[in-house]
Amino acid sequence: MKKIVLLTLVLLFSIQSSAQQELIDNNWTLHYMIIDGVTYDVTQPTGGDPDYHPGIDFFEITNGYQVNGIIHFNYFFDSEGPTIIGTDTFTVNTPSVTLGDCFPYCELEGRYLSTILAGDFIQNRTYGYEIVDGSNNDKTLIITTPEGNTAVHGNYILSTNEVDKEQISIYPNPVENMLNISSKELAVEGLRIFSVLGEDISAVKIHEGNPIDISFLKSGIYFMEITFQDNKKYMHKFIKQ
Repeated sequence: MKKIVLLTLVLLFSIQSSAQQELIDNNWTLHYMIIDGVTYDVTQPTGGDPDYHPGIDFFEITNGYQVNGIIHFNYFFDSEGPTIIGTDTFTVNTPSVTLGDCFPYCELEGRYLSTILAGDFIQNRTYGYEIVDGSNNDKTLIITTPEGNTAVHGNYILSTNEVDKEQISIYPNPVENMLNISSKELAVEGLRIFSVLGEDISAVKIHEGNPIDISFLKSGIYFMEITFQDNKKYMHKFIKQ
């Protein structure tokens, strides 16, 4: 019996350590947020600045862990850490946000740093989180706030600036069963469908010139990640009727 208990404790510790390590080992770039049922996409890089990418980082400090959510010059942090990280939650003792100039990202900063991360600024704020594995070592971090809002991040930069939107035509939207994708001078190499919570639902086979059958999806909002030649990516939101 003692051996079984010991083995269970070792297994639980291993799972917790793995979850903590995944948070720490990755730089998480913000992809989109769902606040009060409304989805807000976050174009990367914001404002045409190729070196700026909003997101969140977890790292080790002397007595545990710390969290930083970053928007340009301002950031979210735990002013009375350490931040407590579990297998599927993390708790910020004292949510705090710096008060520097937010221009030109004030709207994004308000939604991400204040609404999503800081919330009501009450102490011991606990967030749920899940890390979903994708292809090519891509990972998705889904953070759920105590209010039920969601922020979806990736360990890769989701750039809609890499592909000229005018080169891509995706229709109809809303769509019932068949979705058409056409692009000028760009070869589509892969396509994945995600739920609004970042769940990787399907890798779809592409046949040039043929519509994509999405009749298997339930009604709702989805995101489609299209990979073009040279590994350029484009994210498209669509509604399945």
